[in-house]
Amino acid sequence: MRKFLQINFMQMILLLFRKAGFFFLFFLMSACFYFTDPIRKAEKALRKGDCKQARHFFLLDGEKGKIEFAERAAKACVSHSAVEAVFFYDYLFRREKDMAKRIPIRESLADVYFTNQRNYEKAIEEYFFLKGQTVSMGKKYLYSFRIALSYFEMGKWELSLKETETLLSTRLKGENLLSVLFLLGRVLLMQEKYTDAGKVFKRIQHEDPVYFKENKLFFYLSFIYESRKEFHQAIIELRNFQNTSEFLADKIERLKVRQSKQPGVIPL
Repeated sequence: MRKFLQINFMQMILLLFRKAGFFFLFFLMSACFYFTDPIRKAEKALRKGDCKQARHFFLLDGEKGKIEFAERAAKACVSHSAVEAVFFYDYLFRREKDMAKRIPIRESLADVYFTNQRNYEKAIEEYFFLKGQTVSMGKKYLYSFRIALSYFEMGKWELSLKETETLLSTRLKGENLLSVLFLLGRVLLMQEKYTDAGKVFKRIQHEDPVYFKENKLFFYLSFIYESRKEFHQAIIELRNFQNTSEFLADKIERLKVRQSKQPGVIPL
């Protein structure tokens, strides 16, 4: 009986060791998977701000958990690497089937192109797509304005002018109206249509003197008069705001010198 009990006890001990070994092996394999899982490595890279490395590990993994990671990575990478942010937003857009949810993703993608990459050609493409969707009038204004501004930044004055004129036909008010007029004035300046540009800046001054001053639009008016050698009027425009900076005072003095060299002109 005692011998039988001893044998059973030894068998039980061996069984426990076997089970313990199995659990240890299972724990070891789980730990190895945890630390070598590509998404875990991608998370670690993202915390360090290394979006390129995060994208590398992201591409090594399957599909499990990738949507959630891509959402975090897209937002985080905007300030670190616009190229990688575009990749993650594009990944999210291609996998989202609900159009209502796709629009905000496309908006974020367009904003990265416009603001971070300054890839105005791609931004225009995205904003035109968004304009064709069912969105609010406020968003349609924003998309159109950014298209017009993108054309301006690309030096495509005629296309920018066309967009701003279309915007102005929609009865804009307040800040939206002033922003479009400001852009229109700059477009006309680049086209050397100084008389028309001057009228636009004067309109802004009439609509909102505070906006006119805060955005230093008096410089544009002064430039227009100076380009036509109307130094007297150019000086007047700057004198109204000369107490805002020493630069203005210096500019006024230089204009006076140029004015004094004009025949038959009495200096101010």
